Amino acid sequence: MQNTTSVRFIHDGIRRIDFADVIEVNNKLYFSFFEADFNRLFIWESDGTSEGTKLIYDESGEKFYVPSFLSTDGNNLLFTGKSRNGETALLSLNLTSYQVREVQEVWQGATLRSRFSELRANKIFPTSDSTFLLSLANSNNRDSATWLYSNTLQTATLVADIFHVRELINYRGNTYFRHQTDRENSELWQTDPLFTNPQLLVNINTIPYGLDQATIGMLPNKIIIGAFDEVTNTELWTYDLPTDQLEALKEVSEGELRSIPIIHTNYKDIIYFSARDLEAGEELWLTVGSEVVSRLVKDINPRSLSSQIRHFAIAQDRLFFAARINDQYFLCASDGETVTAI
Repeated sequence: MQNTTSVRFIHDGIRRIDFADVIEVNNKLYFSFFEADFNRLFIWESDGTSEGTKLIYDESGEKFYVPSFLSTDGNNLLFTGKSRNGETALLSLNLTSYQVREVQEVWQGATLRSRFSELRANKIFPTSDSTFLLSLANSNNRDSATWLYSNTLQTATLVADIFHVRELINYRGNTYFRHQTDRENSELWQTDPLFTNPQLLVNINTIPYGLDQATIGMLPNKIIIGAFDEVTNTELWTYDLPTDQLEALKEVSEGELRSIPIIHTNYKDIIYFSARDLEAGEELWLTVGSEVVSRLVKDINPRSLSSQIRHFAIAQDRLFFAARINDQYFLCASDGETVTAI
C-alpha cells in the first residue's frame, strides 16, 4: 500500500452526517455535508493542502429543507439549500467571491420522511453548456418537482410532468434520462436539452416497477443500461441509437441471482461498472458495448467477498475509486486493466 496523508480535519464526527457529496472544479475539490438533525449544510473547498482547505458555506435552518448533489457551471457551485424564507431554494455560490445567490425557491413545506429518498435522490444535471435540470424527489410523485435552470437567464422554471429523474446523459444534442410515470413507472426517455418534448425511448420492463434501480452510460452511438426485466432479472443491456435496437448485452450472473450492474463511468471509451456473480461477489467489470468484450477487470476482494466499489473519479489519466478489501475500505487506482490499492 502507498502512503496517504491527512490534509485537514473538517468534521468532529459527533453529529451524524446524513448526506455528503464531492465535486472537482478547476483543480479544486468541494465537499458538502448535511446534518438532518440540525438542518445544517456546510461546504468545504480544498486544493489538496491544509492551508488551502477552508469552509466556504455554513447554513442552518429551524426547519427541514432539501439538499442536493453539487453541480457546477465552471464559475459557480449549484445546489439546493435554505432559502431566505427557510424553505428549499436553488442556490448559486460564486467560487471567486464565495457570495451566494438565491436563484429560485423550489420547494415549500418539505418534510423528512425517509433519509434515503429525500437526501440522496436530489440531483442537478447539466443538459447543455447553459442549462441544468434540477430533480427533487420524495417518496411519491405528488411531492416531487423538476426545474430547468438557465445559466444565461439566471432563472429556473418548473418542468411539467417530469418526476424522479435518477439518471441523465447528453449525447449529440439529445438528452437521455430515466424518470418515473404512473403508467410506465421508471423507464428510459429522450428529449432535447430544454425538455420541450420528452418521449419514451424504450420500455424495457413492462411490469409496474419499471427500471427501478437502473443506471445508464454512453458509448459512441450506444446507451449502456443496467436494467431489470422479467427474464434476465437485473443485467446489462445496450440500446443502439442508429438502429433503435435494444439487446441484452451481458448476463453477468446466470440463474436466479441478480447481478445488479451499476454503471459508474466512461473511461477511455470503456464503460466501467460493478456487478456481482456467485464466484467473485460484487466486483469491477468493463464493457465496450459487445458481449465479447464485457468482462471482469479484477476480483479485488477475493473468495466471493464483495469489494462494494463506490465513488469513482478520473484524475491524472487514471481511474480512482473506493473498494473494500477484507474489512477495510481503500482508495484504489486503475489504468483500466490493473488495479492498485493506494
